[in-house]
Amino acid sequence: SSEAPGPARDTTNGSKLLQLYSIGRLLGEGSSCQVHVCHRRSDGEELAVKMVDKIGTPAKLVEREAEILRSLQHPNIVAVHGLFSERCFVCIVMDLYPGGDLVDGLQRHLQGRRLVHPAHVARLARQMGAGIDYLH
Repeated sequence: SSEAPGPARDTTNGSKLLQLYSIGRLLGEGSSCQVHVCHRRSDGEELAVKMVDKIGTPAKLVEREAEILRSLQHPNIVAVHGLFSERCFVCIVMDLYPGGDLVDGLQRHLQGRRLVHPAHVARLARQMGAGIDYLH
């Protein structure tokens, strides 16, 4: 993964985020943010963009989250590709995991009344352990 640029603050009438990425379908939302699929215009790479409402969350906290994630280089930790401070949102562009997060995956299994195979659980536990070990 290449070095992500610093915060891009566009002082023109346009959106720096929208100059570089097209925003797609909603993946999920929380109390003060939404996560959408996005595509990098230069090469079409499919990524995710977390759009945090500046009213609901101080921009400095979101920027700190992005800086921490950006400093981490591990296959089990999401990579940040860009940080944008737009008029109403602070946006973090990051890797997209098409299957969703761990909770989503487990909920899909439970809704289908399917058991999670023990080998799959062991693989997930190893990945989580490797990520946690890296952080410490």
